[in-house]
Amino acid sequence: MAIYNKFKLEDLRDDGNSVYGKTTFWCYRGGWLYEDDTKATPEIEDWTQTFHLRDQLWPDATRARAESWVCVQLGWPVPDSCSAHALATFRC
Repeated sequence: MAIYNKFKLEDLRDDGNSVYGKTTFWCYRGGWLYEDDTKATPEIEDWTQTFHLRDQLWPDATRARAESWVCVQLGWPVPDSCSAHALATFRC
């Protein structure tokens, strides 16, 4: 079983900084929550694009979570600035 997360990234500011999306996938197995994997979209600059992130769940997973956020890369030595996390839960 797989879980998908769809990102529509828009970088409309045309300021030279790139943006990207990240998702950490979690799954419930045997009553415990396990972090499974973190995936990121490619960085984009000055356009809009839709990305699909995918993770293969454990066969015995009962529920899954997708923790998602979007970041802007401001350039060294400034750390990336990221949005608040969105957290969705799904039944398997």
